[in-house]
Amino acid sequence: MTIMNLEKVMETRIHNNDVYQTIWLNEKVVASSSWDKTISILNVEESAPMILLKGHKKGVTSLDYNQYENLLASGSADFTVRIWDIVNTKTLVTLRQHREAVLGVKWNTNQKMLASCSEDSTIAIWDTESWTLKRVLEGHRFAVFSIDWHPHDNTLLSGSSDAKTIIWDIKSGKKLWEIKAHNRTVRTVDFSPDGNYFVTGSWDGKVIVWAYDNLERVREISFPDATIRCARWNPTGRIVAISRSDGYLTLWKPFDSQSTHYKVFNFTVRCAEWSVNGKNLAVSSNGGMLTIFKVNIQYIVLG
Repeated sequence: MTIMNLEKVMETRIHNNDVYQTIWLNEKVVASSSWDKTISILNVEESAPMILLKGHKKGVTSLDYNQYENLLASGSADFTVRIWDIVNTKTLVTLRQHREAVLGVKWNTNQKMLASCSEDSTIAIWDTESWTLKRVLEGHRFAVFSIDWHPHDNTLLSGSSDAKTIIWDIKSGKKLWEIKAHNRTVRTVDFSPDGNYFVTGSWDGKVIVWAYDNLERVREISFPDATIRCARWNPTGRIVAISRSDGYLTLWKPFDSQSTHYKVFNFTVRCAEWSVNGKNLAVSSNGGMLTIFKVNIQYIVLG
């Protein structure tokens, strides 16, 4: 049996509008993106921004971090992707391909490619050495909200408002599999750290764990009164943090069929991102707030 609880260690109003995403740069530093058009980089021990990145013309929807080169990628409603040199606090390059808002950005495991997904229903694959467009993946009918690279294979997972999840072969640019398991927008997709499973979450209130090798539906949890905004595996691949529109954050152990629910806000929990060591969660929400929770896990042997 596992006892899980959250301890709030920091809460600060870091933006002038809703916080869309957070990403940990290391155990002490978190970057956050906001509809106020900025990206804030915060030392959580000081509760004050270290760096404020400005350049996007509209809200910043998404972030991902290249730890090897200390680069930050951001996607925006201004249709662009920006690559930021964090040390010198400047834009290195602005990538233009999408015809509508960029909703997600993701580096692959070796950081040689960057994927961006958009409200225009496409996914762009970028070569990060030359910053040129390698290919465009077309197959979804409506906005692509979420993407994630497999940690070992050259495949990409995507979720869309067409209610479909697609696994793409990047070399050929073709679909390997297409899944229609949700009734509404697939808002979030995420591979487990070992690549053996992936999770999908939808506005239909369901979160489903799938086996990657055979697409078997392994586990499912449902929240009839909420839409799912985000689902993220912790670094051990045993716990999924589920962000819900009803203000709850759920810690779910799908392989043990155990879940714990926390009312953290009176409004939507946009996304909870695990720290590198899995001991903390950075939670983004409405009103410019960023909240850091310590995750306390206690294992009890019964009998």
